[in-house]
Amino acid sequence: MTPSLLWIPPDDLRYAHGVSLVRAMEWTLLSRKTLDAMARADDAAEALEELSETHYASFMTPGQHVADFELILSRALESAYLLFRRLVLDPDLEQGALRLHDFHNLKAMLKANLEGSEPVGIVPFGLVDARCIRDAVEGRDYQGLPLDLAAVARQALGSYQISRDPRLLEVIIDTAAVAARVSSFAGLNTQVLPDYAVLLADTTNIRTVVRMGRSNQDPSLFDLACIPGGSLPVDSLRLSLGKRATLGEVYSMTPYAKAVREGLAYLQEKNSYAVLDRELENLLIGTLRETRFVFFSPAPIVAFLLAREHEVRMIRLVMVAKINRIPAELIAARLPMLYA
Repeated sequence: MTPSLLWIPPDDLRYAHGVSLVRAMEWTLLSRKTLDAMARADDAAEALEELSETHYASFMTPGQHVADFELILSRALESAYLLFRRLVLDPDLEQGALRLHDFHNLKAMLKANLEGSEPVGIVPFGLVDARCIRDAVEGRDYQGLPLDLAAVARQALGSYQISRDPRLLEVIIDTAAVAARVSSFAGLNTQVLPDYAVLLADTTNIRTVVRMGRSNQDPSLFDLACIPGGSLPVDSLRLSLGKRATLGEVYSMTPYAKAVREGLAYLQEKNSYAVLDRELENLLIGTLRETRFVFFSPAPIVAFLLAREHEVRMIRLVMVAKINRIPAELIAARLPMLYA
C-alpha cells in the first residue's frame, strides 16, 4: 500500500478544540499504579474491584462479575472511538485508526465461513458495517467492499484454497491490517505519527522474526507477514530468521537493541516472549508520549485513542492471567509502560 500523502499543516488550528478536550480527558487513562495493583490482586474478582476504582466504573453496572470484563472493555473502547470520530476532521486519519477493525471482522467472517460455524469476536468499531462484510464473505462477492478490503479478502481466500492452511489466511489479513495503519500514519505531514508508523512496522517485524525463528516456521511466510514502511532492511530481517545468535548483531545499532537483547535473554531463560513484547511496546508508547508537547495537530487525538487501545489490551492481559491463576511476578514481567 502507498502512503495517503494527506497534507495536514504542522500548526492546524482546526484541532485546537479537539486537543484541548483530550488533554482534559487524559486523567481518565489508567495509571501504572492501578495496573500493578490489579496484577498483585489475589484473584480476578479483586483485580476487577481495583478497576472499579477508576474511570472504568462508568462502564460497569451494579453486580457486574468477572465474566463481564470483556463487556466493560468493549464499552470503554466504544466511548473512545465515538469521541475520536467526533474530533478527527480528516477521513484518512479515521481510516488509519479504524480500518484495522474491518480487517479483524473480515478474518473472523472468513474463518467461520470456511469452518461452517458462526463468527465470534466481531467488533462494531470499524468503518464498514459488519453485516456488509458477512454478506460479501457468504456470497463470495466482494464488489460492495472497499477496494483494499476486497483485495485482501480475495488474496486470503485464494491462498487458503491452494494451501488449505488457515495460517496463511490469518497472516495475510493480519499483515494487511497493520500495514494499513502504518501506511496511513506514515503519509501524514504532522508531528509524531509518521515516526510512530515506522516504529509500528519495525516492532511488528521483529516480533514476527523472533517467533517464526523460534517455531521453525517456513521462512517464505515472512515475506507474507513482513510489514512495509519500517527502517530495518527486509533482507537483514530475512537473513536473521531462525538464527538467534545473529539477531543481536542485526539490531545492535538500532533503537531496538536493548529490547531485542533483553527479550532474547528472557526467552532463553524463561521460554517466554514477555520481555521482548514489553520492551517493544515501551518504545511505541514512549513515542506516543511525545504528543504531549503538540498542540495544533491531530496527533494528540490519535495518541489518546491508541493509548486507550493499549491500556484495554493490558487490562485484558491481566484479567485473563488472573482468571488462569498466573503468578503476579510473571504478569508483572509482561506489563509495559502506559501512556498516563
